[in-house]
Amino acid sequence: MGQGFSLTTLSGGPAGIDVPELSDLVYEKSMGNARFMKSIRARHQDGVVLVKVLVKPYVMKLDRYKKRIIGKRSTNTVSKAETDCTVEDRKALVDVPNAIAYERVLETETNGFLVRQYLYSSLYDRLSTRPFLEDIEKKWLAFQLLCGVRDCHARGIFHGDIKTENTLVTSWNWLYLSDFSSSFKPTTLPEDNPADFSYFFDTAGRRTCYLAPERFLAAGEVPDSKAQVTWAMDVFSAGCVIAELFLETPIFNLSQLYKYRRGEYDPVITHLDRIGDKDVREMIASMIKLDPESRYTAEEYLRFWRQKVFPDYFYGFLHQYMGLITDPTSGRAPISATVNLGEADERIDRIYYDFDKISYFLDHENEKESDARVAPRGVGLNAIPVHLDIPNNEHTATNSGRKLADDGTLLFLTLVVSSLRHTARATARVRACDLLLAFSERVTDEAKLDRVLPYVVTLLNDKSDVVKVAAIRTLTQLMALVSVVSPVNAHIFPEYILPRMVTFLPGSSPQPPEIVRAMYASCLGSLASTAKRFLDMVATLKADGTIQSADPEVESGTNSGAVYQGLFDNSRAELIAMFEIHTKALITDQSSAVKRAFLGSVPELCMFFGTADSNDIILSHLNTYLNDKDWQLKCAFFDTIVGVATFLGGVSLEEFILPLMVQALTDAEEFVVQKAISSFASMAELGLFQRSTTWELVDVVGRFTMHPNIWIREAATHFLSAATLFLSVADTQCIVLPLDLSH
Repeated sequence: MGQGFSLTTLSGGPAGIDVPELSDLVYEKSMGNARFMKSIRARHQDGVVLVKVLVKPYVMKLDRYKKRIIGKRSTNTVSKAETDCTVEDRKALVDVPNAIAYERVLETETNGFLVRQYLYSSLYDRLSTRPFLEDIEKKWLAFQLLCGVRDCHARGIFHGDIKTENTLVTSWNWLYLSDFSSSFKPTTLPEDNPADFSYFFDTAGRRTCYLAPERFLAAGEVPDSKAQVTWAMDVFSAGCVIAELFLETPIFNLSQLYKYRRGEYDPVITHLDRIGDKDVREMIASMIKLDPESRYTAEEYLRFWRQKVFPDYFYGFLHQYMGLITDPTSGRAPISATVNLGEADERIDRIYYDFDKISYFLDHENEKESDARVAPRGVGLNAIPVHLDIPNNEHTATNSGRKLADDGTLLFLTLVVSSLRHTARATARVRACDLLLAFSERVTDEAKLDRVLPYVVTLLNDKSDVVKVAAIRTLTQLMALVSVVSPVNAHIFPEYILPRMVTFLPGSSPQPPEIVRAMYASCLGSLASTAKRFLDMVATLKADGTIQSADPEVESGTNSGAVYQGLFDNSRAELIAMFEIHTKALITDQSSAVKRAFLGSVPELCMFFGTADSNDIILSHLNTYLNDKDWQLKCAFFDTIVGVATFLGGVSLEEFILPLMVQALTDAEEFVVQKAISSFASMAELGLFQRSTTWELVDVVGRFTMHPNIWIREAATHFLSAATLFLSVADTQCIVLPLDLSH
């Protein structure tokens, strides 16, 4: 009864929804070719619905089936043929968070129709969709399935056909039981005639059979017309679904189920041994026992396997919270198909404001820290490390270093990324970026790259400049959080990230706004460092032998180590060439704000390019900043130049940098003069000047001890004190002191 089927299903005749009673539905497409009931996707003014169509083989009345589905007929009947919102199942299941009942039931002379909300993915679809489910997600889905079965049974409703195609899953892994069929499908089937099974239950043509063994009657056994689906039958089917969830392959087809009835086949031996979790194996094995009296109820499975298969927070917090935060109209009331009413924004906002509570219930360590933890760099936008301004949980993004086996962080991360695509407000997307970083601190590196990065990259093309800024910052910090990279992701920068960053360079069409270019300029250094770390990490693993270094395309007898070294050198050269293009574009930007932001990336870029390339790529353009009219840019230059000079060494300092710095002492802006002298003092403390250079600077800077500006006098005094740290007593007494006294 699922909503998406294999194309190999046998055709059972035409069906449509062109009847007056369904005039408010617009046909979209047929979903598969099931024989018993056709599935048609249609569009209502409030959303998408699925219509199950029964084609009557001859003139017949469906009253006795309708009575089992429909309770008493509503007094406010829309028409004689249609009963609207009076479905007995729907009344019983209206408050079951993990179930969807039929919204409308109607009958015409030639057809019967069942209408419900359409969801795009079943569990069968989800198992084959990337990113593949992690163990904690599988346990969460299994928990919801058992909760749904428990709640249905508590209300006297039995499903009758639980399988992966009838188990619907939202993009944030909220599970719904759908297509309840115990009211109109046979309870028992003849074992010697598989045609009935194929007609009623094999809607997908997979030959997978999850019906309980006691539902099949041996040859010659008379069926009981009063037989009803029992809770034990549903538990068996649910166990088969959970087994397929963990194994990603079915454990029964029809012939195997027949053998299981005869004791000739045991999935516990052939399949369940491949499940790594012992508790999960034991639970499934108990659910699919041949004797229905040996099975427990869904409520008992939830109770017995608490803290074994299912973590404690599933019961007391997660299920209730996810049920509340899940769109309350999903599967129950119309959702507007044309207007974004902000449901996704509300979900993100709720998680944003409840983050401290979520952290508490997931047993995360309290990582709130004071602002003093992050030392300001003094230049640029201070974009990295990112300070997460989450209410009641402000902290700097770092790896928590704590990976819990059953940590539900991934479940909330999935909820955020699934909501991110449907947000209406830029504010929600910016908050989502903070949440992605906060949750990424506690997930594996593989999850960071597979679950978070693609969604952050999509935000780089957002219409809002504020969102682009947040996305650039988040992407940079996310990559910095990755500690271990697999070989498949070694080239993620040149092949995936950097090509998408080209749109933020000056001169691109359309021209990116100044604030976006500035943010990218401030993050470029961190991105370069991370890219180099990724490449070096894979090279180290190759050298250590952890990763097979032989290339299958290399002929035998070839030195594979030399071949790989050549590939590594080529990859590094390609990476340097791409970052060189981005660096030259940003360092020559016309905006002084972008240049100031870029200065924050200069030290890391120098480390990335190396001494020789840094002189050619960075230093040759950096000196032109002192000719700019913006005094703030000059001040930022002097804050940065100390680190650059330390890396490049004394030769480059005295040949290229020092002459221009001395000229800056004559600048009309006193802030620039003070910054220049302070940078001289910092360099002197590091011993970057030769003796003769120190003497010359003492003569020049010493004059500023008489400057009327107290900040300049203080900076000059600081330099004179620092200049003597690496001089001998003779130099200090015979050269420095006379120069000072002369002023």
